[in-house]
Amino acid sequence: PMLEAFPRRIINIHPSLLPRFPGLEAWKQALAAGETVSGCTVHYVDEKIDHGDIIAQREVPILPNDSAETLHARIQIAEHDLYPEVIAQLCAQCSS
Repeated sequence: PMLEAFPRRIINIHPSLLPRFPGLEAWKQALAAGETVSGCTVHYVDEKIDHGDIIAQREVPILPNDSAETLHARIQIAEHDLYPEVIAQLCAQCSS
């Protein structure tokens, strides 16, 4: 019902570069997979988990000495920068 009432109006931020590592604790998935880059994604919400159209992404390097905690903390900083930027862009599109 919510998705039908607000198509392409509900957004989410996810701590990976989707479509890689959807679901919970994506930063741990990236570390376990031996990735050298992770990041965050702002996307439209659809009926699948972490699946909707991607609006924006920001890369975060995975450092050789990263733990799950240090990587997660750096991804959160990127999320806190990216999310308001995307909101501002979407609002600007609505007002023009």
